[in-house]
Amino acid sequence: MGAHILSMKTPNDYDVDTVYSYQSPKDLERFYNDWAHEYDDYTRDVNYILPDQVAKIFFDTISGNNHIEEKRDKILDIGCGTGLLGESFSSINEDLWIEGVDISSSMIRIASLKRKKNFAPVYDWMITDDLTDPKLLLQNYYDYFISSGTFTLGHLGSDDFVNLLSYLKSEGIAVISIKEDHFIKDNFEQMFVKLENDKTIKDIIYHKVNSYDSDFKAASIIVSFTKA
Repeated sequence: MGAHILSMKTPNDYDVDTVYSYQSPKDLERFYNDWAHEYDDYTRDVNYILPDQVAKIFFDTISGNNHIEEKRDKILDIGCGTGLLGESFSSINEDLWIEGVDISSSMIRIASLKRKKNFAPVYDWMITDDLTDPKLLLQNYYDYFISSGTFTLGHLGSDDFVNLLSYLKSEGIAVISIKEDHFIKDNFEQMFVKLENDKTIKDIIYHKVNSYDSDFKAASIIVSFTKA
């Protein structure tokens, strides 16, 4: 069932493989603006669980980190889309400050309407920006990076990741997912090894997970690390 659903068309008769083939940020922006209002229904239909996986690993990673300060430490959701990852985080802890950034203004609008159980917004601040060339993010500002489903084919690659590191504070923690075939093809592991050898990052842990709770098996690598 999962594999069949994953071949269904989006509102503009695109399928998921189409968006993976995009090379232009403008193409991605148009695609997700068109798809935004049906995106959450789609992810429910295919039992997409990657945001929950990222959230679990994040809270496992920081469980021994007693200095996290709720509503003071800044968490950036890279490629937040319609806010699925923010919702997963809020279901575990409603008191964190989470900011979201995405290339699609339509996705951002939907995410901005989502609420926690206490009726507060899931996201405390949201911006639309092209993450291959961000203009609105602040250098060395964020205490935590999180991301689910954005480092994938046709979206963000290893070079984009290196550029985004400048927005994470020293000793900041990142937990991000990378689609497994993209992880291999775009040499993410070699990049992480180089960054570790250069003492840019430390404490790297790789977690292989399934992105869907269905017959369709699509693996992602969730990487956690600390910026040195």
